[in-house]
Parts: sequence; structure tokens; C-alpha cells
Amino acid sequence: MADERMSRTDRQNHVLDTARALVLAQGFNAVTLDIAERDAGISRPMLYKLFGGLHGLLTSLIDRETDAALEGLNRAMTGMDTATGTAGEPRSPPCPRWWTRRRRRR
Repeated sequence: MADERMSRTDRQNHVLDTARALVLAQGFNAVTLDIAERDAGISRPMLYKLFGGLHGLLTSLIDRETDAALEGLNRAMTGMDTATGTAGEPRSPPCPRWWTRRRRRR
């Protein structure tokens, strides 16, 4: 069960981690408030307080995972770790072959 003294952010992340594991194992359709509250070890009123319902939970999960993916892409493209502010060697993204091909005239 979740620690009752968790901060709001820690509790949200705990629930999102639980929902993410369920989505990865069984897909988005498997996530319900009943399963989320049981697996995360928190009450339904707390789920509503944190996310406003199932839609809010799944939207928050998608937002968090999108942010993480974009951060990784940013690091890969620029060599910059925005979380720590340390710069690596900037890299140019590889240019796919089809970008450099000239269009054939018909």
C-alpha cells in the first residue's frame, strides 16, 4: 500500500507508474478506476482528488510519457541534457536519403 505520508507529486507519480505498468501489460482499455485504486493502494476519492477521474489519469500518463520521450529526443538531437543543463557535443540529425534526393521530373 502507498505510504500515507507521500507528497502529492510522489503519490501522483506512484499512481502513474502503476497505470503505466498496466497499460504496458494489457493496454489502455484494461485501466479502470477499480484496478488503479487496487494496484496503487489508494482510495477512489484520492484518485479523483489527484486526477479528476479515469480520463484525467490517462491524460496525465500520456502527458508524462510524452514529456519523457521528447526530453530524450531533445538530448539525442542537441546533446543537451535540459534536466541538468549540461551540454554535450551538439550533433546534427542524420539526414535521411529521401530528403536529399532530387525530385524526378515526369
